[in-house]
Amino acid sequence: MAKNSCKITFECMRVDISRNWLRSELFYDADLTTGPDEFISPGFGRLRDLMEGQEPGADPEAIERELDRYSTFPMYPTAFLLAANVVLELTGETTDVQTNFQESSKSGGGSFGYGPFRISASYSQSDSSASAQCDATADGCRITIKSPQIIGWVSQMVPALPRLRNQATPT
Repeated sequence: MAKNSCKITFECMRVDISRNWLRSELFYDADLTTGPDEFISPGFGRLRDLMEGQEPGADPEAIERELDRYSTFPMYPTAFLLAANVVLELTGETTDVQTNFQESSKSGGGSFGYGPFRISASYSQSDSSASAQCDATADGCRITIKSPQIIGWVSQMVPALPRLRNQATPT
C-alpha cells in the first residue's frame, strides 16, 4: 500500500460529554492534596511537553517513565469526534487489500486500520448488515464503512497534582 494513494471522505461531528457531577473547579482548589506517592498530573505545560516529546536531548525512556508516573488522571475527555459515512478510495495495486478484506469476511472476521479509521470485516448472512464493504473500481478499490467510528478525543488537562511546590524532583 505504500505506493497507493488514498482519498478519504466522511462526515464528522463533535459530541460533547456532559458530566454534571464532575466539578472541574475542584482540581484548582489550593487545599486539594493527594495521597503519598500519588501523582495525578505534572501540569499543563509539562504534560504537553511530555506528550509531544519535543524536549531537546531528552531520553525517550525517561519521558516514558515520567508519563507512566502521571498516568492516574492527567486529563479527562470532554468530547469526542465521530465519523460516519466513511469512504476510502484506494488507487493503485489493491489486490492484497481486496483479498484480505474478502478472506476476513469469509473466515468470520478481521480488521485493519488506516489513519484513525478501523475497518472490520465479518461474516454475515446478509450483505446489508455488514459494517463495511470493499468494492473493486477501475483503478483500485473503494471501502465503505457504514458504522460510525470515534476518530479523536478532546480532553481537558488537569493542573499539577500534587502541587508543584510540594513536588519532589523525579528520579
